[in-house]
Amino acid sequence: MHSNLYAVTPPTEEPVDIIEAKLACRVDSSDEDSFIEGLIRSARQWAESLTGRVFITQTWELKLPCFPGCEIELPKPPLVAPVTSVKYLDPAGVLQTWATSEYIVTAPTGEFAGRARIEPAYGISYPATLPVPDAVRIVFVAGYGARAAVPQGIRNGHLYHVAESYMNRERPDYSAAEAAIWPWCEVRFD
Repeated sequence: MHSNLYAVTPPTEEPVDIIEAKLACRVDSSDEDSFIEGLIRSARQWAESLTGRVFITQTWELKLPCFPGCEIELPKPPLVAPVTSVKYLDPAGVLQTWATSEYIVTAPTGEFAGRARIEPAYGISYPATLPVPDAVRIVFVAGYGARAAVPQGIRNGHLYHVAESYMNRERPDYSAAEAAIWPWCEVRFD
């Protein structure tokens, strides 16, 4: 089943700040702050892609062509809050909101939390949908929270990535960053 995933609300901050990054790069002046800020953003994007998760609170929307015959896995762990909404186009093409009492969200918690899952409550079936792309729309909030809540190993990986990118601009080696972030990587069969 093909799904579409869209960022609704991006993070409002990065897992590391400019002061930490400049310390890692051994930079004292503010001459290259905008360049280093770009490296910080790139490091987050790299790490989120590598791990399959998000670090700072973000809102996402997952769109599916229909409800599957099994549970729905939400990408981008960890889930921060209950699922914001599950909406679907009914067979008449009217957008409906699936009542929270009719489904269960299982959301692992903790530093290494895996993907959250949605499934119908006991005795409930998935609603019928119009057979069109993006008939099911699930909005959820993921991430560890603010910068201070991001696990230190992930933050260290970001700093290694930023420092390596700064010091070896032509041929960076991200192996130290990958080693720091590896415990948070998901095994993916996509």
